[in-house]
Amino acid sequence: MNKEDRKKHITVQAGQHVLYEGENIEKARKIFFEAADQPEYYGDRIIFLVDGKVSAEFRERIGYRQQQDDPSTSDADPDAGNA
Repeated sequence: MNKEDRKKHITVQAGQHVLYEGENIEKARKIFFEAADQPEYYGDRIIFLVDGKVSAEFRERIGYRQQQDDPSTSDADPDAGNA
């Protein structure tokens, strides 16, 4: 068996959460990109590892911390109290 025939071990992590672990690269790829669009992972580093080595990553979403700290970006009704 040559090196190209060997199955790769794929891991997708978001922060401390393992989202996928296995050998199906298409499934891992889909999970990796979907995680980048999920708000619960915006503050996490999302990593795609192949045989334990980082192959790709999404870093924390730009502006995420400011949105969390800024009360003007809350989900409160902007018209509340203006009756």
